[in-house]
Amino acid sequence: MVVLAAASFVLFGNLEPNFSDEGHLWYGAQRVLAGDIPIVDFRSYDPGRYYWAALWMLPTGDGLYSLRLANTLAMALALLLFAALARRVTKNRWLIMAGLFFASLWMVPLYKIYEHLISLLLVLSYARLVERPARSTFFFVGLCTSFAAIFGKNLGVYGLTSILIVVAVLAASDRLALDRMLKKRHLAPWLSGLVCGASPLLLLAL
Repeated sequence: MVVLAAASFVLFGNLEPNFSDEGHLWYGAQRVLAGDIPIVDFRSYDPGRYYWAALWMLPTGDGLYSLRLANTLAMALALLLFAALARRVTKNRWLIMAGLFFASLWMVPLYKIYEHLISLLLVLSYARLVERPARSTFFFVGLCTSFAAIFGKNLGVYGLTSILIVVAVLAASDRLALDRMLKKRHLAPWLSGLVCGASPLLLLAL
C-alpha cells in the first residue's frame, strides 16, 4: 500500500498542476494555513479536504509538493481500507495485491482522492455492520456517515441513504432483526455517532 502510494507520488508528483481542480484545493489549503475558514472566508467545497491537506502542509510548507504529499498519504489510507474490504472477499494475497494495483489506478488523479477515501470508509462501515450489528457498530456507522459529510454534503446524503438500505436488507433477511435492533436501542448510538462525527462542522459553524 505504501509502495503503491509512493509510486504514484513519484510518477505524478512532477506533473503540471491542474489549476481548475488541484489549484483550487491548493489555494484552499493555503488559506486554511493562513487562518481562514472554508466557505465562510473563501469559496470552497466542504472543508474536510482543506484541513487534511493543511495538516500535512503545516510542517512541510504550503508548496505544491506538500499538497501532493498530503494527497498521497490519503491514498495510502484509502488503499488500507480497500485491503480491509478485499480480505473479507478473499484470503488470496495475489488477488488482493492485484486489486490494490487496480485500485491505485482508480485513485488517479490524486487531488480527487477524498471521494475515493470516504466511499471506501463508508463501505467498510456497512460491511462491519452486516458482520456485527451491535450498538458499538451502529455508533461507528453514524460516526463515519457524518464524518463523510465534512468532506462532501453529498457523501453524507449517500451515507444516510445507504445505511437505510443496509438496515432494510438486514431486516429482510431476518424478520426479527429490526425488532431486536429497536429493542436494544440501536437508534441512540447511531444518532450519537452522527452528532460526534458532525462536531467539527458544528464547531466551525459556531
